[in-house]
Amino acid sequence: MRRMIDIFLSAMLILGGSAWSMDDWTQKFPVPNPGQLSLHSLCYVGADRVLLFGRKTAGGDLNGKTWIYDLSNNTWTDREPATSPVPRQLAAMAYVGPDQAVLFGGKSNGTDFGVTYEYDYSSNTWTAIAAAPAPSARYNTAMAFIGGQKALLFGGSVLGNRNDETWLYDAGSNSWTQLSPSVSPPSRWAHDLAYIGDDRVLLFGGDVAGAYDDTWIFDLSGNNWTQKSPITKPDAAVGHKMAYLGGDRVLLFGSLSGSDISWVYDLSSDSWSQDANTTAPAARCDHGLAETSMNGSSYLVLFGGLVSLSWNGDTWTFGGGDFSLPVELASFAAEAGDSQVKLIWTTQSEIDCAGFNIYRAAEPDGERQRLNPRLIPGAGTSTQPHDYDYTDYQANNGQTYFYYLENQDYSGLTALYGPIEATPMAAPSGGIPTAFALQANFPNPFNPGTWLAYDLPSECEVELAVFTLLGARVRTLVQEVQKGDSHLLYWNGMDDRGANLPSGIYLVQLKTPAFSQTRKVTLVR
Repeated sequence: MRRMIDIFLSAMLILGGSAWSMDDWTQKFPVPNPGQLSLHSLCYVGADRVLLFGRKTAGGDLNGKTWIYDLSNNTWTDREPATSPVPRQLAAMAYVGPDQAVLFGGKSNGTDFGVTYEYDYSSNTWTAIAAAPAPSARYNTAMAFIGGQKALLFGGSVLGNRNDETWLYDAGSNSWTQLSPSVSPPSRWAHDLAYIGDDRVLLFGGDVAGAYDDTWIFDLSGNNWTQKSPITKPDAAVGHKMAYLGGDRVLLFGSLSGSDISWVYDLSSDSWSQDANTTAPAARCDHGLAETSMNGSSYLVLFGGLVSLSWNGDTWTFGGGDFSLPVELASFAAEAGDSQVKLIWTTQSEIDCAGFNIYRAAEPDGERQRLNPRLIPGAGTSTQPHDYDYTDYQANNGQTYFYYLENQDYSGLTALYGPIEATPMAAPSGGIPTAFALQANFPNPFNPGTWLAYDLPSECEVELAVFTLLGARVRTLVQEVQKGDSHLLYWNGMDDRGANLPSGIYLVQLKTPAFSQTRKVTLVR
């Protein structure tokens, strides 16, 4: 008979930015695509997707088509909903929750629009929202997601005059509220807004009698606009676009002045900086720029615009260089058994992830040996969690190993996580116990983990679980049929979600159809 020692060592590793300095812009070539256009609206609409509506074509025609760009498979799709808003240009559009976007304003042949529309991706429907009060008809305004199911709108052209109104749209109640902050940016149009984390929005540029180069932050919780004073900043801009990069940062690209420089604003340092790229979209204005996630874990998408006063239909993504986040790793853990170690990892999101490699070393900084003969396939681009595992069957009992996880993207770039350690082991053989028993854990008190031993005189259904003193279950360690034997496993002091439990006294309960026993264990952090 053998006792199996199950060691579970978990490491929570979150990847921030990439360590490589390289180009962030990549041109895509999806076919079909919306064609050459400008003055359209573009916004995130959930799960790596971008919504495009309205446009002005090279021939001067307005269009009311609804297109979706899917980053995961690099495709543009004409959704052709049963009904759509009236064709227009210069409308504002923003994400307002899963699969939802709101559209407001715009202009068509001398008519300014003031009807609010919501688009639902899952049902592919546009719905006119009869909200009162609501902003007056306007165009060349700007709107941005500001958390929850809300979007902020500022400024625009109303009856030919520039405007400084601040409005909040709530998709949960289908209502508009005019906010009255004590200080506001000056009236303007052709500016842009971008979400910048929490319930805040960034404003830059625009025009009244001349172009602005001012930077403003709106904080919804305080209902206030604050003008920032960065030392360096982009030139005064009109017709530019901005999108959220994550981590209190926003990307700005383009302007009527012909800028092809990618600027990044960092709220935490109140600074604008240039993101240098040898490959980038041509200088343009009146294009579209949108996120493909609202947590900063994915690429931005740029489409169309006016390039040297000519209409354009190119598709670009931003990310993969200085602002890449190829894999957001939720956990990386090792389970050690008899002459084997099972590596388990979970990704929260992936971008262009070709796959993974597992490396093993005998020392924390020792020479690494690749274990998998072929790349373990990744999920490509996904905002959904994915679980993976790989078992090292060539491990020697009693030896401690250090394991590394390597992510590789489609271009061949890699990122390394770890190490985590594990020691496979087999306990000496012994006879089958004659009675059920849950032995005292060791050590006790413990930090970070403890060994739990129990005896089963015959094969049966077993549940071994950890509870608080109030009876709340925090970890299920075993729930399966096991053979009669003496069993030993290691508990790492974590709950079922992989989070460290706080210091305290916990109850470990062994339960079978014919037996139940509970012991107290003490965790000291």
